[in-house]
Amino acid sequence: MGDVHAMLEQWFAVLFAGGLAWVLLWFAVSFAYRKYRNKPVFAEKPPNAAFVETWTSGHSNRNLLTKVGGARNCLLVALTRESLIVHPHFPFSLLFLPEIYDLDYVIPRKDIQSVSPKKGLFGRTVEVIFRSPRGDTRSIELRLRQSQKFLEAVEPV
Repeated sequence: MGDVHAMLEQWFAVLFAGGLAWVLLWFAVSFAYRKYRNKPVFAEKPPNAAFVETWTSGHSNRNLLTKVGGARNCLLVALTRESLIVHPHFPFSLLFLPEIYDLDYVIPRKDIQSVSPKKGLFGRTVEVIFRSPRGDTRSIELRLRQSQKFLEAVEPV
């Protein structure tokens, strides 16, 4: 037991540096990916938005992982004349989390098929059903503090 402890002590700095380098590499790769795809790393409030809520929650209904995972208090949700914007705040925009949990959208208002309030197991949400750029129907649920204000803003679609 003493030999293992001594060996770990001897190699701790190398192991720690290797682990840290691995995580930093993934941060860098995901940062480069987002820049390459013209996706924001830092979520910014759009000018002239009819509705903006920051540090809110939501999930995609694409599959079981996205339903169970999702985002807790790390999304920006904004509604402009042209689109509904859902972006994760930094640092949640990195490590491919938005791609894994399907929570990074700019949805043209013309592609929004319906918006409706829902009661769920963990409180009230607003479900947005929309047509994706691929032509399939997608659904996300947003847990907004000002859900009624959002519903009023989205109504004149």
